[in-house]
Amino acid sequence: MSELGDIETAVIGLIQAIQVSSADLFAEVKGFSNTAPRDAVAALRRELKPAAFVVYDGRASSDAFGVPAEPKLSVFAIVESLRGGDEPRAGSALQSGGFDVLGELFTALAGSTIVTDRQLAFVDERLIAANDTSVIYEQRYSVLKLATSTAPTFGGSAICGSSSIVRVTVGDFEMETERFAFPGIDGEFQHALGVQARAVTWSGQLRAASDSALSAIEATIESLLDGSQPADIVDGFGRTFADCVLNRFVRNNQRRKHTIDGQALQNFELHFVQVNS
Repeated sequence: MSELGDIETAVIGLIQAIQVSSADLFAEVKGFSNTAPRDAVAALRRELKPAAFVVYDGRASSDAFGVPAEPKLSVFAIVESLRGGDEPRAGSALQSGGFDVLGELFTALAGSTIVTDRQLAFVDERLIAANDTSVIYEQRYSVLKLATSTAPTFGGSAICGSSSIVRVTVGDFEMETERFAFPGIDGEFQHALGVQARAVTWSGQLRAASDSALSAIEATIESLLDGSQPADIVDGFGRTFADCVLNRFVRNNQRRKHTIDGQALQNFELHFVQVNS
């Protein structure tokens, strides 16, 4: 099968595995070949519900260096309730509504690794169609290629755990200078004062098998923050940044549970400063 076929199959599998109260959330999940909302709506209305379509949505042209852009895909989902009213959108004690389905899809797909070295990055979502008994939404994702699967380390330890998704961003390498001039002499003189402190940022999603395991990872990070001791960072490409100090730990949004594998999830940022470049 082609890479695009493998991606579609993997995403369909993730959606099929979503369960609520030990029951499959979707009655039908399949690939679909048309991204036009009108055609997707017409086809979804013919399916057992709730239903979802996974649609390959193309890719942009290569960048200036000839690197091809990442594939994009859409997930269309329909939820129906013959009782009407707010139930198709908001749900009830008897069934999940459209809002519930969107949340389950986001938790199952956003940030998930598929086909070994691909990761789903959430783009946006929107309402496509609605009537008295049903709602249809679209979520869009980019399929990013992971450059490396090696966890970065701080002081020789993978402080974010082995299953977390961590991206390392390195700030500018810049010389601190003092400029001055003398009256009557054209031009400017520059005196080098040394290299400025450089920012190194880790961002992504902390992942652990349970809430207690994730809390242990967070406690380790907080203890390093409290200690403020410099140590070396080694990123997933083997680059070393010596004498870095952890200055800030940011939790972005609330802790969540992965719908399929039950992992505890927490989006995060770690802000380091390389004090001796």
